[in-house]
Amino acid sequence: MPVDASSQSRDEVLKVFRTGEIIDAARRVIMEVGYPDASMDRIAQEAGVAKGTLYLYFKNKDELLARTFAEEHDQMMDRLRKSAQSVSGYTEQLRSLVRETMGHAVDHQAFRQALHGAPDISPFGTSVSSAEIRREVEDYGGFVAEILEKGMEAGEFRKGNAAKFAMYLTQLVAGAVTAQLHRPEDDACLTSAEELTDFFLLGAQAK
Repeated sequence: MPVDASSQSRDEVLKVFRTGEIIDAARRVIMEVGYPDASMDRIAQEAGVAKGTLYLYFKNKDELLARTFAEEHDQMMDRLRKSAQSVSGYTEQLRSLVRETMGHAVDHQAFRQALHGAPDISPFGTSVSSAEIRREVEDYGGFVAEILEKGMEAGEFRKGNAAKFAMYLTQLVAGAVTAQLHRPEDDACLTSAEELTDFFLLGAQAK
């Protein structure tokens, strides 16, 4: 998340800059060789720092991965909020949210593919990166629930448990994003986003 450099000391600004460089280097190495083979030695070399310097910023690879996840998630949530603010009505905000989520997945396709299937990357584990994934799911679900709740109050959506409905939609989107890893075309992504939103809003029953 961007930080106001005017309120920081020179050392703090340098630390933020160097951390960003290391995160970018980690992302490039993971995309090149996959997460299991993305060693701290290789990431340090890519970042242009000594391995010992790398450990001044991150305790281990898992902590570095968690920070990489956090940076990407913050970028996505900023994108979703800006998009939601640019449209009128909660139905359109919901459409925008699904569309931009899947668009973000396409933009980060290579990184997601490099991580896909790694056994130690899961929201159900005890690692730092697992805890970060759980935080992100909660943050995303909270934003979805906020749109749904406001839409219910405005009469656009039927009354119900907004948090539970948000969980349903979040799981649908997660499944669509996983499928998108094997079908990266932008047109397919946008079509899937519209189909998913309509299915969530209208259901499968013929009218």
